[in-house]
Order: sequence, then structure tokens, then C-alpha cells
Amino acid sequence: MFRKKFSNIKGRSLFKNLILLILSLIALLISANYTIKFGVGFANDIQIPLVLIGLTIVSIGTCLPELLFSIRSIKNNHDDLALGDILGAVITDATILLGIVAIINPFRFNPIIIYVTGIAMFIAGILVVLFITTGKQLTKKEGVYLLLFYITYLITEIVVNQII
Repeated sequence: MFRKKFSNIKGRSLFKNLILLILSLIALLISANYTIKFGVGFANDIQIPLVLIGLTIVSIGTCLPELLFSIRSIKNNHDDLALGDILGAVITDATILLGIVAIINPFRFNPIIIYVTGIAMFIAGILVVLFITTGKQLTKKEGVYLLLFYITYLITEIVVNQII
């Protein structure tokens, strides 16, 4: 089926798509550089730890594509695709991306941040599993609970980071 649908792609179209892909990757690298630069500047200006910028502004920004994709998938009745994308992104970030970063350049971190975040991820995972298995549907009420849990997590991170 895939071959039938895409077997008539012309060489010029393939070349054009390759150029657009390369330009998009370059734009992504440049924007990542500016995100780091301005994130560090913002954190320094308001005198908060860099980890809080990463846990809030940057992480929400990187989740926006998944959010838009999931909303679109659900509107088109592809619920499994939305759930798979969200859960896959979490696993990918926690394993593949963190592993690649550590291979490229090992880094140090405050263990307390990992404990708080790890516990929050564990609790969030349990909540999601509980919510999904109670009726095979994630309701609006459960969605509100998850948002409240995220706000609680952010407040906990802020308090912990002020203590240490």
C-alpha cells in the first residue's frame, strides 16, 4: 500500500523535500541555540535556578507539538495514536534522549531534582494507568486532576529548589 501511494513521486519532489528537511533541521538547531541562550538569560534576570526554566518553559514548549498532534488525532478518532505518541514521547525523553546527551557530554545534576521528578513521574504514571483502566477512557475530570498534579509538581520543584 505504501509503495502504491508513493511510487509516483518524482525526483524533483524528492530533492525539494530533502532540501526542505535540511533547512528545517538547520532552523531547529539555530532555534535550540537561542532557546538556551534566552532561557539562561531569563533565569539569570529573575534569579531562579536554570532547572526550573527547563522544567517549565522549555519543557512545555517541547510538548506543544505532541499536544497539537494528540488533539488532532483525537478529533480524527485516532485515540490510540494520540496515546501512543504521548507515552512514546515520555519514554523517548527519559531514555533515548537522556542517554544520547550523556554519551555526547556527561553532565552533573543535583540528585534531589531527580528524586522529586522521579517520584512525580512514578505517581503520574500510576494516575494515568488508573484513569485509563477505569472505563477505558480518560475523562475531563481526570484531565483536570492531571493538570492539578502537574501544578503541584511545579510548586514542589520550586520549593525544593529554593531550599537547596
